[in-house]
Amino acid sequence: MQRQERAPLWEALVAHVRHGYAAFHVPGHKGGRGAPPELGAAWGRPVFKYDLTELPGLDNLHAPAGAVRAAQELAAELYGARATFFLVGGTTAGLVAAVLAATRPGQRILLPRHAHRSLLAATILADLEPVFYPVEVDKEWGLPGGWDETAVEALIRQTPGAAALVLVHPTYHGLVGPARELIAAAQAAGLTVIADEAHGPHFYLHPELPPGALTLGADLAAQSTHKLLGSLTQSSWLHLGGGRVPAAAVAEALRWVESSSPSYLLLASLDLARRQAARNGRAAWQRALELARMVRSGAARLPGLACLEAAGWPGVTGQDLCKLTVRVSGLGLTGREAACYLRRAHGIQAELADLRTVLFVLTPADGEKDGERLLTALAALARERRGEKARVGELPELPRPVQRLRPRAAAFAPKAYLPWRAARGRVAARAVVPYPPGVPLAWPGEELTPEVLAAGEALQAAGTELHGLTPGEGGEPLVAVVEE
Repeated sequence: MQRQERAPLWEALVAHVRHGYAAFHVPGHKGGRGAPPELGAAWGRPVFKYDLTELPGLDNLHAPAGAVRAAQELAAELYGARATFFLVGGTTAGLVAAVLAATRPGQRILLPRHAHRSLLAATILADLEPVFYPVEVDKEWGLPGGWDETAVEALIRQTPGAAALVLVHPTYHGLVGPARELIAAAQAAGLTVIADEAHGPHFYLHPELPPGALTLGADLAAQSTHKLLGSLTQSSWLHLGGGRVPAAAVAEALRWVESSSPSYLLLASLDLARRQAARNGRAAWQRALELARMVRSGAARLPGLACLEAAGWPGVTGQDLCKLTVRVSGLGLTGREAACYLRRAHGIQAELADLRTVLFVLTPADGEKDGERLLTALAALARERRGEKARVGELPELPRPVQRLRPRAAAFAPKAYLPWRAARGRVAARAVVPYPPGVPLAWPGEELTPEVLAAGEALQAAGTELHGLTPGEGGEPLVAVVEE
């Protein structure tokens, strides 16, 4: 652990700033002297001195040989990875690069429909054919969880030409499925396993959290360090596990999708977040888990509320207790109504709200007073806010559309824009995604069947927005379809 006490990139950055060079280089604000005064007043002038990019002694993110390389090696050591790549384009850039490095145009990729939209972008850029494996959705909560091992393993065997499989580990709400078995089955069939571990960088730091995807054998794992650890927003990292994908292929793909002028504020925050996790990650997450249990226990006793406990859910093998999902439909409210009340009346900002639930994220940054404040607000919600239960609609079961074109062909095809009902039988040219739940109703290249259109209308009637539509001249939303 003595090596983990170092922060080589941060140390190099501090040394550069202390030297006091005359800055005849970018960025143009020159250490803050030319920055908008409002930013200096709000953030403080010193932060701008560290807003640098590649300079002598600070290394090069896309050809690391010094401080960046040393910092990445320490992160890989902490996570047990073969190599780690720092990301300034978020986990989105990491997932896109992982797919580009692991596949060739025309191949197939297996993934669940609730995969992050970055996987749609990756599928388009790599010109892949998506094959969706089924995921169990709990009807009471309306949330995706795990999967049936037998069904997915059969699909893997029945999908020739597949190059990769995407594992979402965990879901947005902290649920994990039988990942070890899925990884083994996919790799036995010759597939590279790419883990979207955006919400799981802390799994490696405490034994009471679910096991990390790398620990279970994943070939690549992209993590949003900024979501659960202490780095700045948009900073993430991508870990390389086994030997299926060359590190050079990943590095090349990252050069395609990331900035050539990376922010050293983001990179230094990754270096320090790694050191912080190595120093006290276990103790910090022990406190977070204790707080989560306290808040869960208190919230579960409030009338009309329920806390997500996934034990016994089909296809779910574990849960991150620090993701607190509270069902409010027992109050006759939607999650959005509850979240709006909590924000306006109590200054509580939730992470996510959907038709039935509100999601709160607890981390080591939260303390007992924060937990008590949340419980006080939830108690007031249960006491003061009651809606009409009939107003809380039911989400329809999402159909499985027919794939008529690969996503890239549909996305780049000439487009026509039609009213929703007039698009029956046409091929979607853009993803149509209901929020909530964030699971695409139609991917580019899928047919807008009567079942898809009916589900879209039912979702809108239940209070769900359909993202991906285009406003028409009269205000009527239009759907983009492939021009015939």
